[in-house]
Amino acid sequence: MSVSLPVLGPTLETARLILRPPQPEDFEGWAAMMADEEVARFIGGAISPPVAWRTLAMMTGHWAFGGFSLVSGVEKGRGGWVGRLGSGVARGRAGGKRAPANYRTGALAKYAALGSGADRGAVGIPG
Repeated sequence: MSVSLPVLGPTLETARLILRPPQPEDFEGWAAMMADEEVARFIGGAISPPVAWRTLAMMTGHWAFGGFSLVSGVEKGRGGWVGRLGSGVARGRAGGKRAPANYRTGALAKYAALGSGADRGAVGIPG
C-alpha cells in the first residue's frame, strides 16, 4: 500500500541539497537527531521516538495550517536526511539542526544564514 501526500510547501534545490517540507521517510533521521543529547540540548532536550514522531507531524501540520514551517534537508549525492531548517514556528526566527552524523559539518549553516537576511555571496552560495 502506498500513500500519496499532498504537497504542503515549496521545494528548493541547490547544488548539494533538496530543502522540502518534512515527509514520513524523514522520521528515522529526525528521531535519531532528537534523541542525541548534544544536538537537542538547545531545542528542549533529547526526546523519545514517539515524541519525535509527534514533533515531525506537528511541523508538517504547520505547513498545512499556516503555510510555513521547518524544512527537511536531504543531501542530493547520497539521498540522506541531513537535518531540519527554517522559520521558527513560535517566533518567526530562522534556525536549523543537523542530524548527529552531520553535526558540526556546516551542511545547513549557510541556508540558516540566508533565513536571517545574509547576502548569498557572503555565505558562499552562488547566484
